[in-house]
Amino acid sequence: MVQDEEEIRKEAIRRYIRGEKPSIICDELKRSKFWLFKWLERYKTEKEIWYQDKSRAPLNPHRSLDGTIEHLIMETRKKLEDTKYSQIGAVVICS
Repeated sequence: MVQDEEEIRKEAIRRYIRGEKPSIICDELKRSKFWLFKWLERYKTEKEIWYQDKSRAPLNPHRSLDGTIEHLIMETRKKLEDTKYSQIGAVVICS
């Protein structure tokens, strides 16, 4: 499936470079003009793998915990495992 999509991207850019109208390319490939120009911009970077998807994962995790705090949370959860309302809410962990 990924290979097919990559081939469609390459074909669209080849057709664009040959001078074919963007509207015709998009209609025949059932893609939007936004899609075409996104891949055209990636093609212009001259990277060999311009046609491959980029990771959408954040570069920096926003909410990472300090190792000490993470350790305390895990210890508290272990203590609460055998209680009736184990691991339900922050109030239980704090008490």
